[in-house]
Amino acid sequence: MSDINIIFDTDIGNDCDDIMALELLLWAQKQGLCKLSAITYSQTSPHAVSVIHSVYRYHNEIPPPIGLMPYEEEVRDYYCKFVADKFSIPEDYEVKCESAVRVFRKALVKNDEKSVICAVGPFTNVAALLNSEPDDISTLNGVELVKEKCSKMVVMCGSGFERTDMHYPEWNALVDPVATKTVMAKCPVELVILPAEVGSEMLTGKELVAKYEDSTPLTRSFLAYDDARRGRPSWDPATVLYVLEGCMDRFIESDIGFVCVTDKGATYHYKNEFGHCRYLKLNLLEGETEDDVKRRIAKIMDDRVTSIMY
Repeated sequence: MSDINIIFDTDIGNDCDDIMALELLLWAQKQGLCKLSAITYSQTSPHAVSVIHSVYRYHNEIPPPIGLMPYEEEVRDYYCKFVADKFSIPEDYEVKCESAVRVFRKALVKNDEKSVICAVGPFTNVAALLNSEPDDISTLNGVELVKEKCSKMVVMCGSGFERTDMHYPEWNALVDPVATKTVMAKCPVELVILPAEVGSEMLTGKELVAKYEDSTPLTRSFLAYDDARRGRPSWDPATVLYVLEGCMDRFIESDIGFVCVTDKGATYHYKNEFGHCRYLKLNLLEGETEDDVKRRIAKIMDDRVTSIMY
């Protein structure tokens, strides 16, 4: 895959792997592998936009349009203010952002080639897009627009698809179960899911933190966590890595099917040839353990992000 149009829906502030995922997208954009045409924000920290701008400013890049979730209640912010206190400038807080739905719709209409929506936070924004009505941007409703202008949707969500005893509600699904149900049911294109167990203990950032300490927005976001120096789980960058390069020798796609979401956010995948949902599993090469393949994938992501730091 090359030169992919990507719209990135992220809950920056919830975990630092969102910043790692954004850095991986910037690496890919610098390599000409993708174009990040919009960022939509599925959280409500007042410092998040400044953090996004800080990351782009560190790389001497201009951020794409940023869309905001139209809710005032803050879910949780572990590091946005911490990063903004060091790297933001007053102008960051003067940036005018439209709603996530309008930014989604504008980006989809503007892109000549089909886009991939990559969502790594709660699904409030993506569900609102699918539920959106025709407007001045497009005569198509949300489902019609996604069907016409998206090649696939890739999300970080759910857990325990391979086991019957692990169906605890994963965070992204739990925060807004109604939105999760909407996305799983109404998405009109192929939906690929990276479940929580794939990215857990896939630790990235250890060497970056040791080298840069708090001198970059990325590493300062890691240092908001007590365990940053051992590396942090990589749910979101692993999702982005799949968007950019597919399975390769890292992941295996499940059979096609449907995903059912309970009222409390637990997710179940049911094989069905008429479905549209797949989930990802780790691809263990000969002699590898799960820990081995997670370390292998983590090193790929660490090396790529390190290559654009200075």
